Amino acid sequence: MHVLKPVYHIVRPLLSLIPVGSFTIGIIVSLFDPFTWSLYRDSSVLMIFILSVLSLPVFLLSYLAVFLLGISSSSLNSLVDARDCDLRGFRKDYQNPVVYCGVPPLYMKIIIIFCSVASLVIGFYISLIFAVMIFFGNLISISYSYYPRIKVRPPFDVLWNAIGLFTLPFIAGWVVYHGSPEALAHSYLTNVILFYFLGVRNIVGVLVFILLVKTFWFPLFELFGGTLIGGAFYILTATLDYESDSETGNKTISIILGKRYSILLSLALYLFGALIMFEHLIFDLGTVVLFFLIAFFMVYLVIKPEKLYVWNFLKLTLMATLILICAEIIVRICIS
Repeated sequence: MHVLKPVYHIVRPLLSLIPVGSFTIGIIVSLFDPFTWSLYRDSSVLMIFILSVLSLPVFLLSYLAVFLLGISSSSLNSLVDARDCDLRGFRKDYQNPVVYCGVPPLYMKIIIIFCSVASLVIGFYISLIFAVMIFFGNLISISYSYYPRIKVRPPFDVLWNAIGLFTLPFIAGWVVYHGSPEALAHSYLTNVILFYFLGVRNIVGVLVFILLVKTFWFPLFELFGGTLIGGAFYILTATLDYESDSETGNKTISIILGKRYSILLSLALYLFGALIMFEHLIFDLGTVVLFFLIAFFMVYLVIKPEKLYVWNFLKLTLMATLILICAEIIVRICIS
């Protein structure tokens, strides 16, 4: 238990899983676009199973890369915060491993470098474009937590987190299979072969069709809407650090606006992001229910902006979202 405690606070699984969730959403959207989904519905169960097994290494490695990047980002943030705001002893969503668990700063630096480099190496193994997404994720992390420390430069702190927590992971999820020759289940070549066995003999025409569909059918509404929602949830996390940031003079968005108005801004961004994705929301009952529940509790937080309520809300929202994502995948597979 003594060993597990610092490991938990280094990894900060709830924070590291947020980009993983955004990455999963990007994958789901990419696999269930009109072209790919219609193709899989017409394929045999055996063919889908074989291709899925072939793509499993890339599937697992891509998740590992995003998770390692999340650990690197949270560890860097903890290392820098150990110099100021985490020294004040205010209760936060985690205990700084350097301040409270006795982890030497050198060890933290080793963890940061290892996780960052490992995520890049895995990214290059999967595909160049996926590695580019991982690289930009590292840049977002460094510029936010270390230099020029966007964390204390509102409103750019909101923008940086919206990009880091949703935009980049979402795009990475979208491209992970499209640019990866190892992921045969979702490569252009395999799609052409499947079409051939389905009786379509014009291979060149099929290849051009796939290229056009995959190029122009990009989920912009989900991207923009999700980015706004990512910014909304970052603002909520900033309110958790209100006392420590106020004590140390860190000018975050929550310090500039205050707790209540910060949560009100978070609610506005959340509603606007959901409105942009309205077409997707309206056709999924589970998503609609989750949307109204989140909106209801955010209104309650505006009335009572207490740290404990905000923290419990974030934990429940993350768990509910992950459950919904898993249920979405299961339902899609069962009806195929």
